[in-house]
Amino acid sequence: MRSVRIAFALVLAGVVLGASAAHADDVAPFQVTLPTVSGPVPSDPNSFAFGAEGFGNQPAVPDGYVVEEFFFSGTGNIYEYTPTGIRVVDPCPPALTQGCTNVPYTTRMLVKRPKNRRAFSGTW
Repeated sequence: MRSVRIAFALVLAGVVLGASAAHADDVAPFQVTLPTVSGPVPSDPNSFAFGAEGFGNQPAVPDGYVVEEFFFSGTGNIYEYTPTGIRVVDPCPPALTQGCTNVPYTTRMLVKRPKNRRAFSGTW
């Protein structure tokens, strides 16, 4: 049992020491800029969110609920894993003409919620 404890202590020490040996180009803790949120995006039978309930071949929205689409936009960096952490991709692939930092993005989120906001309990 003593040899198991010693082996465990050596492995743990190796993990701690190995984790502290970061490379200079590894990313230090950083702040993430919050995205800009726009919406809800208007929808009708001719222009609606892909996969949204109540449109196309999707089932109807349950009584008492509403489905809304929102867009999130901002800028971000493209990262890669290294043996000691993460870093911004270097060299940046030539196909990424804007570079690997401050890359603009827009994504979406579908939100299903009760029509009456006071009816929301945080669970379904």
